[in-house]
Amino acid sequence: MKISARVDYGLQAILEIAAAENHAGRIKADEISNQHDIPMKFLESILADLKKANLIEGHRGNSGGYNLAKSADEIA
Repeated sequence: MKISARVDYGLQAILEIAAAENHAGRIKADEISNQHDIPMKFLESILADLKKANLIEGHRGNSGGYNLAKSADEIA
């Protein structure tokens, strides 16, 4: 079974966000984009969909970034 790039990138993003919560709290979209070589515009679209699904939360500002909206156990 082949999954789309959108699903693949979405899973990579959610895993990075979950890992960041264990270390620094939040992760910025550009960090995810750079670490996984995901085009920024495409990633922004994916992150917007994940926010609409209430899987992640986005925060603006210097200490902004993304974090999980629920615990990882509740998402899985």
